[in-house]
Amino acid sequence: MELLNNKTLMFKTNENRNYDKVQFEGVRKVVDPQINNLHDELSTCYYTYWKHGQSRPFTVGAKTWDVQATPEDSLMLFQKLQIAIHHTHTIKLDEENASRKKEDRDAGLTSLMHVRRLNRDGQEEETPLETAQRVLTDLKAEGIEIIV
Repeated sequence: MELLNNKTLMFKTNENRNYDKVQFEGVRKVVDPQINNLHDELSTCYYTYWKHGQSRPFTVGAKTWDVQATPEDSLMLFQKLQIAIHHTHTIKLDEENASRKKEDRDAGLTSLMHVRRLNRDGQEEETPLETAQRVLTDLKAEGIEIIV
């Protein structure tokens, strides 16, 4: 906890998130809370601190990021971390689904993650899982990696 203007600050969370009767409910109830906490903490770091040139470490595993030299650089880091969290979420949903007994897997999620679709030109597109893996590989090369 920190004090700012004599107020105790912790990262903001949305206590009212709905995990019931949503698409891929069973898998998301397991994965979403951890991913949402990362997103909430990162948002607090950026909007409350980094955007104003103040330090607030954002740590995931052994990796820590903080405010950058310029507001533009802080925004760029924030955006890259958000993209990493988004694509990590995709991979974690697939991993959680795959870890379940076959009869307990969400067939809709499996189809979404693994079935190739055609674009308007009739060309096969990457699956969401392939896109997530490619983007995370690219970000890792830049030193951005979210391990949950």
